[in-house]
Formats: sequence, C-alpha cells, structure tokens
Amino acid sequence: MRILFVFTLILGLVGCSNYSEENTISGDITKIEEDMIYVDSRPLKVKDTSDFAIGQTVKIAYIDNTPEEDWDSNDFKVKEIINIDSDVTKTFEEQIQEQMVRNGFLVEDIIDYEVKDNYIFVVGLSADRRLKEAILKNRNGQLEWIKGRGRATYFSAKGSPVMTLKTSTDSNMEGVKQVKVFGEPAKQITYYKEITGDYPLQIKFWIAVTEEPPTGKNDIKYIKD
Repeated sequence: MRILFVFTLILGLVGCSNYSEENTISGDITKIEEDMIYVDSRPLKVKDTSDFAIGQTVKIAYIDNTPEEDWDSNDFKVKEIINIDSDVTKTFEEQIQEQMVRNGFLVEDIIDYEVKDNYIFVVGLSADRRLKEAILKNRNGQLEWIKGRGRATYFSAKGSPVMTLKTSTDSNMEGVKQVKVFGEPAKQITYYKEITGDYPLQIKFWIAVTEEPPTGKNDIKYIKD
C-alpha cells in the first residue's frame, strides 16, 4: 500500500512538471521595465523591451508551465508577440497628455516640452489662458508624473535640472529680442490661438533648461534693440 502511494505521488509530480498550456492575451502596454512589459498591468518577460512602447496594443501567445491560476511571469514563456495597431500607437505628446490628465493637471494645449536627461518639462495653456508647468520623468520607457504648478520663473523637482521661463509680459521685458541663460540663447516660442468672438491670443516666452538655477546677477542677460 505504501509503495502504491509513493508511486502515485511520483506520477503526480511528474505530471505537474510536464504541465504546459498555450494561451493568448491582448491589450495595451501600460508599463515597461528592464526585461518586462506589462499588458493591461499583467507582466511578461521579453528579450528586448526596446521593441515596444507604452500605449502599444499587442496580442501575445505564451506558454503557461504550471496549472496554478495566479499570474506569475516566472511561470510563462512568451512564444509570439503581434503588434495589433502599429499605426495608432500613442505619440510621445499623447503619453505626456495622458499622464497630465491622470494626475488632474488639465491644459487645453501643450505648447512646448523640453527633454533633459530623463526629465520632461512641459508648458501648457490652461482653460483660463494662463501658462502651466509640469515635470515628468522617463523611467525605462515609462513616463512618471513628478509635479505640476502654475507659471513660475524657475521650476524644478528634487534632483532634476531647472527650467527657466520668461515671458514678454514680465516686468522689464519690454523691447527684449533675445534672452541668454549662462551665455546660451534661450529657446524663443510665440504661441497663437484663435478665439471665437475675441482677439487672437498671443503668448511669447523664452525657455531654458539648465543643471543649476540661473540666480546669479549675470546668469541671465536680456538683449534689446
């Protein structure tokens, strides 16, 4: 009787070790890590994550090596990945907009964004036609919300570079044609927006992203006529 029990147990273990079932899932890639993609929050290991982008819709065939019902990426082997809609993957700006909406930071338009190191500095226009600023961070291909606020001359987060923004309506900016930060020309942007039943909106500003804040007396220079 004991021999029969041991033999039955061995057969059960062998059966488990040989378990293999092919399944498929479809969905959007919501997160990317070093060797992992998340399809609707379900992680799967892949050889090269650089082939994928957040927002991409895929269909994945994978082998499940255990009969367990829980989702464990160590139990799966990816067999095939099909890109369902490569033509409608989200643009970088759409990913930025998505993060801003998720965090309740609403703007009518993204006027400009600047990338330095792994940080993205965003300038947008609010519904009341004021500038708003936000900082995101790119972590292994996934955009992460850092912070947002109304318009400020200097804007940064802990450990991040610093964005300097000067508008043509700031004090002492009349007649300014160019702004230099640490001796380098700042990027000049002029934004127009047609407003029904009103004059067109025009906003002119200069923007620079630097490692340190330009708070010294000669760090910022204003060039006029």
